[in-house]
Order: sequence, then structure tokens, then C-alpha cells
Amino acid sequence: MIHLAYARQLKSIYPHVRLGVLVGRNRDIFAQSPLFDELVDDSFASYWRNRKKWQLMLDLCETFNTPNLIADAVLAPEAVMIFSKQNKKHYNLDNISNYDFRCPFNPDSHVIEHLRTSKFAEYFDIPQVKPELSVSQSEIDKIMAFWQPDTAASNSTIKILVAPQGSFKAGKYIPEEELAALLNQCNKEYLQYVRFIMCRTTNSEAYFNRLKSLCNSNVAISLSPPTRLGQYLALAASADIVIGVDSGTVHLACALKKPLLSFYANHNLHLWHPLPHDGVPHLMVVAPSEDKNSKETRNFPLEQAADWLNTQIKAHLA
Repeated sequence: MIHLAYARQLKSIYPHVRLGVLVGRNRDIFAQSPLFDELVDDSFASYWRNRKKWQLMLDLCETFNTPNLIADAVLAPEAVMIFSKQNKKHYNLDNISNYDFRCPFNPDSHVIEHLRTSKFAEYFDIPQVKPELSVSQSEIDKIMAFWQPDTAASNSTIKILVAPQGSFKAGKYIPEEELAALLNQCNKEYLQYVRFIMCRTTNSEAYFNRLKSLCNSNVAISLSPPTRLGQYLALAASADIVIGVDSGTVHLACALKKPLLSFYANHNLHLWHPLPHDGVPHLMVVAPSEDKNSKETRNFPLEQAADWLNTQIKAHLA
């Protein structure tokens, strides 16, 4: 999602620039944006077709790794700009010199600021922007049935996407009992108009079954069918409100300008906190911890979160 902001910044200082982006499973995200002129598949054949066709490559990865070094070598752009690189066992700044510009970023700044502290900033006033994304109504219409048949054609229903599971390896998730406690605090008068969908990811069925067992019977929640990325973008775009733990869904909701209730560990908040657009409701709930490097996502204070959620539901019903 952050690449959408970088692209807008580059287009603002170079209005006629031709922008390409390396894509893999994230292709559908960039295909939705008019900012990119070419999507370059993350494959050797695609690298070869694009060999020596680009003037500058921005390497935004945080470390050197073999796949990226191969890509850089085969693509062979006229120049390569890197940013901050963490040392690894075999690859570090002492033994890798495949770049022309090195622009270390401020470690206390959000990742969206990277271009504003780069070589570009020596020559241009880089605007402050936020990622933006839109999904066509035709794509949204295709997934409306996910919200259950009785609500697919109802404009009076509040559709809330719930993404309680983030990175499986990092163990980022809202504990089932805490999410259930939040949903159970929704105003009973509102719940008849509310439908929740939980997004499907790794181990989602076990999580959902426990969550469902902890929710009151009047909480209408279902598990999303398996989706391709394009369908998931449309599902998020169809929602009225998004609830999510620190994950790509949080940044997707911001880019789509959706009211967002986000849950974060007390870790790297300055780097990856949500970037809601002006005027779009957002509440970030942070897990209490004396250790600012704690990665634990649990024991969230829910009172303010429940009040915020009820306020948003009421506003949509008005």
C-alpha cells in the first residue's frame, strides 16, 4: 500500500515519468491504480524482457537478499537507489555495492516519509501524501453476496469487515475472547442491522469457530469464503467499517478511506501506524505494555473501542 503513496509523490515531481513496479501476489493492488504504467512480473523472464529499459530503480527492501540482487543484476537499470539496509550474515553494506545512491531514512519516521529524506528531496519539495485506492462498483457488486443473501440488496445493513489475524509468523492477532467481548458490547438495538464478515487467512477456521462460540447469539458474523486478492480488495471496499489488527488490511482500509478500528502492539508504532485520510474516523487501540518493543497483541482496553464502534454504527444508520 505504501508504494501507492511513493508513486503519487514521484508523479507529482515528474508528471511525465513512466512508473513500473515489481509485482507478485500483490499484482491486483497495483492493477487498480492509474499511477503505474507497467506491472513487471517478479520472474526471471520478465526481468530479462525489461533489461536496461529503466533509468532508475528504487530498492525499498530493508535487507539485501539473493532474489533482489539477481533482479537488480538482470534488470540492469541505469542507476539504483537504496534506502536503509539492515546487515545480514552474508549480505551487508561492506560487501554489497550494487547501488548508486544510498538514502538512509530517519528511523523514527513513518515508512511513508522515505522519499522525503531521499536524494529527490535535495532537488524537489516532496509532497506529503497518503495511499489511495479505489475499486470499481462492478467488482464490488460481484462479492456482495458474501454478506449473506438477506443483506446483499439491503442498503440499510451496516457491513463490517473484521480482520483479527495479521502475520501468522509474528503471532499478531486479537485474542478471540477480546474480539468477542468487543462485538458483544455493540448496542443491541443496532445489531439487527449489522453484519460482520471475518476475513479468511491461515488457521482462520479454528479462530472463527472459537470466536463464534463466544459471541452472543444476536451477533451476526460469518467467515469469508476463500478469496483471491482482487476479491478481497472488493470485499474491503464494500464494507462500511473495518476492524483489524496490525496487518495489510489496516493499510488497505486507510487507502480505501474506510472508518477503521485498529489494534496494535506497543511496537514500531512510529514506523507502521495507520494513515487515515482527513475526515475519516479512526481509532487505534494499543496493547498496554511498559516495554515499547513488546510485540504482544492482547489485553486491549475495550471500553473506548466499543464506544467508537457504536458511534460509527449509529452514524451509518442515521
